[in-house]
Amino acid sequence: MIRLTGFHRPRPTTACSGLTVTAMERPDRLRFLLATPTGQKLVPLVAKGDAVEPFTVLARWEDRPYAICPVKGTVTEFTTACDAHGHQDMPVVVITVDADQPSEPRHFASAREAVDAAGILIMGCTGLAMNQCLPTATAKALAVTAMDLYPGVHSAASLLARHGEACVKAAALAGSLVGVTRTVLVLPDGADAAPLKEASAAHKVEIHHAPVRYPLALPPLLIKRLEERLGITCAVMPLSTAFAAYKAAQGTPPSAVMVTVTGHTADPRAMLAPLGATVGQVLSAAGQKVEEGDKVVTAGPLTGQALCNLETPVEAGLSGLHVIPRKDVVETACDPCINCGVCLEVCPTGVQVHMIGRYAQYNIFDRAQGLGIKSCIDCGLCASVCPSHRPLLQWINLTRSQMAAAEVRAQ
Repeated sequence: MIRLTGFHRPRPTTACSGLTVTAMERPDRLRFLLATPTGQKLVPLVAKGDAVEPFTVLARWEDRPYAICPVKGTVTEFTTACDAHGHQDMPVVVITVDADQPSEPRHFASAREAVDAAGILIMGCTGLAMNQCLPTATAKALAVTAMDLYPGVHSAASLLARHGEACVKAAALAGSLVGVTRTVLVLPDGADAAPLKEASAAHKVEIHHAPVRYPLALPPLLIKRLEERLGITCAVMPLSTAFAAYKAAQGTPPSAVMVTVTGHTADPRAMLAPLGATVGQVLSAAGQKVEEGDKVVTAGPLTGQALCNLETPVEAGLSGLHVIPRKDVVETACDPCINCGVCLEVCPTGVQVHMIGRYAQYNIFDRAQGLGIKSCIDCGLCASVCPSHRPLLQWINLTRSQMAAAEVRAQ
């Protein structure tokens, strides 16, 4: 368990090897969020009592499929739930799964048609369709990254270990769909590329390694590093997205995500969690108990969102669930900044974190202009080393949202 606070220089690393994967049994009832990661509620396209099947569109966003049903079943209920991004009372459709599921995949005329029908996104937090993942006029290479973004998460590494050759094919498909001249599969330093050599040569996918020191795998820093190495403009796509597109092209909609679960037990577990299962069901299947006072955090321990309850549905983009025991919870505070400068030293992009935090604390958001806030990559290192336990990352996110709202009002 990562516990970072105080006067020290953290050097956490991300995963370089996968875990043994446990495929979780699909629940009889699945819950699907009808909302975007930014909290925009969507209008359902199904009604109570409707029969659904794989690829049924449950909701659309900006005139394209967004929420896609992965199973055959019946719509039995509409309710609300908290999502993994901190939004409460988000609309949810509940589907009771039929005992008999289709045995044959659905046929599409082309891979692009299949990917569009599956509503596949770049990342759970971006809200961009796969064919919008990069401006093809400027990006000449696509890097499909098998790097886990956060310490304590082994999801991408586990997917690569489980489906190595298929991951190479997925990268090749992604490159062809977005129309780039070079496709690169990025592996963490220490990962063995030998088993992928034959497939990568056959599908013209280059293999590159990247450092596992956090936060160098986050897209802005990884893109910069790859562009310097390749000598051309580059965009990044998570391996999970490329693999979902690969499965969709074979006629199967996204139905599960690889989630790393950590907590009271000593060893992390890689769970293949069905989309629509609840966080509580995933934790139970992984053998993790949540006791009074514990916190359950999504994504990585440094940047993740603490959940308000365990009924949050599993959705695309979820990569980690971390149960932080009550004794290890580091409470944030609003103690005064002591001008130690540690947050400035660890910030990889030079953001004036201490000043943004001060202005946000007193609702003076316009003063954050010119302090580098647009360069923040949400790595969370600043808050992890603050000896005053100030919620610096939360204040940065609050400031950005308030600045965006001010821009809308000014239009």
